[in-house]
Amino acid sequence: MTADACVVISGSGANESSIKAARSARAANAVLVVVTSFASSPLVSLADIALVVAPAHGSFRHELEYTSRVPQAILIESLVEIVSGRLGEASRSARSTVLGILSDNLSDE
Repeated sequence: MTADACVVISGSGANESSIKAARSARAANAVLVVVTSFASSPLVSLADIALVVAPAHGSFRHELEYTSRVPQAILIESLVEIVSGRLGEASRSARSTVLGILSDNLSDE
């Protein structure tokens, strides 16, 4: 049996929308993986697995002022490639579906 997983990404780990999504994933018994910049954030407290990518500046204030997500983007891109490689054709199909959905919604206002 495979478990469902949900990945929630939030620089601050305190964004209310991210926390709501995380709580919904927990309620659905999904494994919750979070990517955030702060180990003591509310999002980390909900996670089964927390990947903490430290910000270039060490405070929450700096996180708000300098929103560079380059370290998180590198980590996430690497994870996507690893998972895609393991899933093969299923990954390509899922990626195509997601891109189609995103494309359809880009013009929505």
